[in-house]
Amino acid sequence: MTATGPEQRLASQIRLRNSADTAVDLAVYEHTIGAGTLLAEGSLNIAAARTQSDLELGYMEALDAIDYSFLEYWSVHKAMIYTQSAISRNKNDHTQLEWAIWEIKKSLAWLRFVDREKSATAIVAGGHLLKHYQALWNAGP
Repeated sequence: MTATGPEQRLASQIRLRNSADTAVDLAVYEHTIGAGTLLAEGSLNIAAARTQSDLELGYMEALDAIDYSFLEYWSVHKAMIYTQSAISRNKNDHTQLEWAIWEIKKSLAWLRFVDREKSATAIVAGGHLLKHYQALWNAGP
């Protein structure tokens, strides 16, 4: 993108990183991209909208990826059972949505018995799903 004015010509460059994150590299040059004087640069994180299915699948995959010990098996198993139940509920029914919220909370509660280094990704994914379900509930029937 290039902008010209009465006194100065600016050019900008935006690069999307080839990775799973949502970061974008930005650079503003005087005159020509790469050949002009670099005026400013930085990175910007963009929050990408994720569907409900993406959030549900992400949490289930994170639970499945936990490398639990023999003593942590039951906690991860219970977290998965509560999550499966929450996901299978009708999110268009306000009462069913309340149950789904409760079940995600219970799922996250069971993860407190699992080593934090092992369960951290799942806890974050579960938190995102819980936040999504709560937003649906707040939107009303």
